[in-house]
Amino acid sequence: DLYVFLWAKDDPTFYRDGDKIYSEESIDFVDAVLGCTVKTQYIKFDLPPRTQHDHVVRLKGKGAPKKNNPKERGDHIVTVKVDIPKDLTKEEEDLFVKLKQLRDEKKEKEKEKEVEKAK
Repeated sequence: DLYVFLWAKDDPTFYRDGDKIYSEESIDFVDAVLGCTVKTQYIKFDLPPRTQHDHVVRLKGKGAPKKNNPKERGDHIVTVKVDIPKDLTKEEEDLFVKLKQLRDEKKEKEKEKEVEKAK
């Protein structure tokens, strides 16, 4: 009889639990708002617009091979982390001020509509 034992070195980018693989991917906040395609060394997937921080994506069949059926694979579970920049330029900051004004105006109009409906 021949017995072979393998030990795999831990990888800091993901971990495995049975046939499932878990990882985290960081994306820019603009990509979170507008949606994007995430490409890593191991996987590629699309994120919809308005993706929230800690959003979980299940990529069916993209995990590790199943123990009793290596032709089937488990899922790859990705937790999305949204990066907020700390180094905005003056122009970027001005755009955010304008965006905030637009959002505030929108909220005010929505409140006015609710008041009108309540009458």
